[in-house]
Amino acid sequence: MPRIHYYFNMVEPLSTTSIVPNAEAFAEMSIVPNAELKANTDQNIEDNNSPLIVASQEGHVQIVTKLLLQENSDTNRRGYKGRTALWYACNHGKEGVVDALLKANADQNICDTDDNSPLIVASKEGHVHIVTKLLLQENTNVNKRGYNGRTALWHACDYGKEGIVDALLDANADQNICNNQSDSPLLMASKNGHVQIVTKLLRQENNNVNQRWQHGWTALYNACLNGHEDVVDALLDANADPNICTEIGTSPLMIASREGYSKIVQKLLQCNADISKQDEDSDGALSLAREYNRDEVVAILENFITEKGQSISQYEDSMAQSRILNWRAYI
Repeated sequence: MPRIHYYFNMVEPLSTTSIVPNAEAFAEMSIVPNAELKANTDQNIEDNNSPLIVASQEGHVQIVTKLLLQENSDTNRRGYKGRTALWYACNHGKEGVVDALLKANADQNICDTDDNSPLIVASKEGHVHIVTKLLLQENTNVNKRGYNGRTALWHACDYGKEGIVDALLDANADQNICNNQSDSPLLMASKNGHVQIVTKLLRQENNNVNQRWQHGWTALYNACLNGHEDVVDALLDANADPNICTEIGTSPLMIASREGYSKIVQKLLQCNADISKQDEDSDGALSLAREYNRDEVVAILENFITEKGQSISQYEDSMAQSRILNWRAYI
């Protein structure tokens, strides 16, 4: 009988000399006698990945089932970087393999050496059916913090996986758990323009729309920085404060003016954004718009100033006076 050669796209590199012999033996497991299959189940390939781990990664559900039926099969064996067969199946979206492994009592909470659980990697990769299966298991840690402190919900919000966000929130995932840089799921969804996810998060009872994260940035500041008008609308409707500044004094209005997002500038002004604020370099919204040649924004800001009964020269004089006071306070 001719040999069948399987070549695998592994997350980690495998040398040709180590994988080919095992791949051949592995591919033939479905046709060899049970005694020989039992003898092969403990064979390892490079980086401590067993045949069960490789079969799970590649989605060979029938072979996985055969291996799980053997007495000496270790369902929770950890291979390269501590990753189990279930970890690989979840990461690569092999739903049938996940079913077989969970039925064989695979532990869904075993993490790799980066602290990423099967739930975290399935959420990051967008495998919503697998995420649902994992959440149905007893004792699944929905709020496990993985690499850099990121939870499954954090990844789903960052990558815009709306269906997974729904499943995680239904399982009581905590939307206020931040990563190690203090970035929350809401901030990441706002930064990347995932307005549907932002809306879902804002509907949760314990959301903090004005929470400041790394460098003092808020979700609104991030949305303004990246020009996401619909996200800005959602945040302002949820009473986000347009006057919360970063650690260096930059307000949402100032960053939107600098970047030239005229519609966002108008929205912020309508929500009482303070046009007189200055950053640590004594720049305000108008001066930044002028510096970066944002002519449309300059016109909007100047019109706003004059509508408030102040001339442009009067406004500039008051800003200059504020710079002097700030400088004196600094020294």
